Amino acid sequence: MIASPRQGDEEDGPPEGMTLLGLQPRVLDWGEPVPPPGVVIEAVDLGVTPGGWGYLVARLAPVPPAWPAAMPVGMVLRVRRLILAAGMDTPSRFGDDGWLLLSDEREASDIAALLLRPTGVHFVNHARHRRFADRWPSRLQQLNAFLQEQGLPATATVFDEDLVLELYGIRPCRDLRFLTLGEPLRPAPPFVANDAQLVHHGLDKASLVENPRYHLQVEGLRFVSFDRVRRFKLSRGRLVDHNDLAMMRALEAGAPWRLALGGYLDGGLVLLQRLRRLGRWVARRLTGPSRRRDGVSPRRR
Repeated sequence: MIASPRQGDEEDGPPEGMTLLGLQPRVLDWGEPVPPPGVVIEAVDLGVTPGGWGYLVARLAPVPPAWPAAMPVGMVLRVRRLILAAGMDTPSRFGDDGWLLLSDEREASDIAALLLRPTGVHFVNHARHRRFADRWPSRLQQLNAFLQEQGLPATATVFDEDLVLELYGIRPCRDLRFLTLGEPLRPAPPFVANDAQLVHHGLDKASLVENPRYHLQVEGLRFVSFDRVRRFKLSRGRLVDHNDLAMMRALEAGAPWRLALGGYLDGGLVLLQRLRRLGRWVARRLTGPSRRRDGVSPRRR
């Protein structure tokens, strides 16, 4: 592992202040671990669940060969944010003693948002990452395309409600709701601006979008945090919200049978909602302008 910059190579090295993110599973310890290069500016030893570890290994690929592919009982991950000295060469992705060193700015930022913030750690450790993994690439493309079409910066927009539940693997998303500090054009369904429901969050829009305590960042996109969605649903209190809350509690408690039951109930609630819409449509047809007030159609006279 690189210990110091080479003489005369300052122009070839990374710029002063370049940051790295170093990751090392504690299970690889052989006595005192070799530290990664640079000056540590943030350090966390993070407990990771088996599901969270599987997600991280897949997300971070390629990882050092010594890293275990699976951890049946979870493990502790060392996370270090570092700054390199001016002129120091960019280190290899695979460092000594099992360190994974992320030097790509976007990758390091995304992973740091997951591992150095409580909202990200909650997602890593509690989400059912495999549940909707097959649809995530197309969903990610859809959300990014929407932001580009609407001229909205990802840093000024946060996705809300159903998208958070789908991201956590609780249930499929039905409405793509968002909040933004930008000026969107005319978003077409399934995208819906959620400003009318903002009161249920108990926070102003700027706090949800800008404060990392209240949002989760995944692959460059921001989502309202799990806890704020819970607060939202407690406030709104619809039947579907109570079922969502039950599934959210089941997820955190690790109760898959309760999640499955909630999924069946959710399907029933969706069907009930569609029947209600159909009933309203039929009622409008029966009481439309083509019928007289006495209820007799002009064609029957």
